[in-house]
Amino acid sequence: MAALRLIGVLVIALSIPATGSTQTAQSAPWFVRTGATSGYILPANPFLASADHPGGAIRWGQNLTFEIGRQTDGNQDWHQLYGVPSYGFGFSVASFSNDVAHARPVEAYTFFSWPFARLGDRLDLTTDFGMGMSWHWKEMNDSRAESYETSLGSDLNARINWGFYVRYASTPQVTIFTGVDYTHRSNGGMVQPDRGINVIGPKVALQYSLTPTEARVFELLIAGHSTAEVAKAMAISPNTLKWHTRQLFEKTNQHRRTDLVRLAGKLRLAG
Repeated sequence: MAALRLIGVLVIALSIPATGSTQTAQSAPWFVRTGATSGYILPANPFLASADHPGGAIRWGQNLTFEIGRQTDGNQDWHQLYGVPSYGFGFSVASFSNDVAHARPVEAYTFFSWPFARLGDRLDLTTDFGMGMSWHWKEMNDSRAESYETSLGSDLNARINWGFYVRYASTPQVTIFTGVDYTHRSNGGMVQPDRGINVIGPKVALQYSLTPTEARVFELLIAGHSTAEVAKAMAISPNTLKWHTRQLFEKTNQHRRTDLVRLAGKLRLAG
């Protein structure tokens, strides 16, 4: 809930357009996006109270997401068919807990974002669909004794996500999402028990599009060019390139060039 409040404050601050900014300004195709959800576990699929699950049933779950994606440019027929969509790769950390026990799975997934209805120059409706894997489905109580939780009997599970959002372009580089998110996690019946976990709730997210310079640095680095080659190609000094590279690492939550290359490879597979 604290994460939702923090993002809510940022949403209010960023919903005021920057002076002189216009919606028609060109943004780079690469973006990063972070979001938070506090969802209700549907009654048909609760974490049941049992000897292995002290503290009572768990009815609510939180989820934090971090995504990096690419906006299509409209040059292909399918881009136009889906309203110039975007796609990418994401990571998330979920938390299901009561006063005694908790489950904190880690997840990786691909996503496809389709803006299906335009409401204005800055406002539209979009739907996101994602598929991936969810693992680390163990819980730990105060005695440090580990046990699988009672709704899913496997450590590795499938993750399917679908959301509907209002998307508002606050500035040419900052976009705000708010809407309803639904996530299903299960193992397809391969390991029992497999009641599945269905969670629905509000989600807010902030998307930041890389500047054209940051996007160019990103593309040259993942193409394998050296620092000197990138600086020469962009006609900037090595110190300026270091600054842009540092900004890029911070915004993508990566620490090395190899991390960027690996992330870009996942994006190519997703697309």
